[in-house]
Amino acid sequence: MVNYYPILCNFLQEKKLESLISNRSQNHICMRNRITAREEKKGLQSMKRSRLRT
Repeated sequence: MVNYYPILCNFLQEKKLESLISNRSQNHICMRNRITAREEKKGLQSMKRSRLRT
């Protein structure tokens, strides 16, 4: 038998921490997502440009 209990405990603790963190930093995450979306758009545009060049 493998002892899953400590792993489960760690997992649950991490989930608790995640929920706490997400509640606190949802605004930060939203901002980050906006920034990453912008970066992705830039990336796509540069890819299109490089395709046009070749």
